[in-house]
Formats: sequence, structure tokens, C-alpha cells
Amino acid sequence: MKQKAHGILKLIFEYAPLVAFFISYKISNDFVMATKYLMASSVISISLMYLILKSVPKIMLYSAILIIALGLLTVIFNDPTFVKIKPTILYLFFAAILAFGLCIKKILFKNLFEKNISLTDEEWKIFTKRCIYFLIFAAILNELVWRNFSDYFWIKFKLFGMPICTFVFLAFNAKFFVQDNNKK
Repeated sequence: MKQKAHGILKLIFEYAPLVAFFISYKISNDFVMATKYLMASSVISISLMYLILKSVPKIMLYSAILIIALGLLTVIFNDPTFVKIKPTILYLFFAAILAFGLCIKKILFKNLFEKNISLTDEEWKIFTKRCIYFLIFAAILNELVWRNFSDYFWIKFKLFGMPICTFVFLAFNAKFFVQDNNKK
């Protein structure tokens, strides 16, 4: 039960800044103002996560650092492009790390999740490759959306579209997470 509560809190802390960004933009119709809320809520979210859960996932920390760095550029130059490319940078960064791991014969996901998920090395490699492809797809999709649609559409895409894409990706890969009792 405690682990489930931690998972729910992590999800809340992860999406709270994006929700604050969405609401701020919806009210003000001002991308720079919404970016300020995004940066502030990211810092608050990470701080609360650390205070309550005593840890912050590295991916969330890296994301917050990018949000603040690119958010500051957005505010200083009054240009939303910087915030819009943050997902692309993050997706490609993690795809490159995973690909590098495979190149040097290290299955990085295995090191992160082997306590919770029991897979063979070959299954870990397959899942890692699929994640790399998905991250590249997500980066390309982010670029297509922010370059061809309105700010509001891009924000809705970030809040609703990408989580749906991620859910679909994970659903198609559920076989990796469902324990096969016959293997034991």
C-alpha cells in the first residue's frame, strides 16, 4: 500500500508543473507567464517530492533543470521556442544514453528495474531498442506539433497527447511487465 501511495505521489509531482502550465496559459493566454508558472511549480514539485518521499528520480531532476534553463531563455528572449524544444532534447538525450548503453554491451534499463521486473538479457535488449525508437518517435512528434500548431494545441498535446502515446507504447509492451508464472 505504501509503495502504491509513493507511485501516486510521484505521478502527481511529475504532472503538477505541466497542469500549472496548462491552467496558467488557459487563463492568461501568455506563454511566457505560463512558463514562469512551469518553472516555479517544477521547483516546488521537486522540493515537495524530496521532503515527502526522500528521493527524486533522476529523469525528473534532469527535466526540471532543462525546464528552468530553457524557461529562463523563454522569459529573457520572450520566445516560447526554448520551452517547446525541451521535450525533444530530453527524449533524444535519453534515447542516446540507452543506445550508448547497448553499444557498450550495458543494458541500462536492467540496472534500473531488475528488482521489479524479471526479464532475460535478450528481452531487456528488445525492450530497450523499442524504448529508443519510441523516444525518437516522441522527439519527432514533438517537433512536428510545436512547429505546425498553435501554442495552445502544443500545450494540450504535452498534457494529454504524450501521456496517451506513452500509455499506448507501454500497453503494446505489457508482455515485458507481466510475470509469467510458468518461468518460475
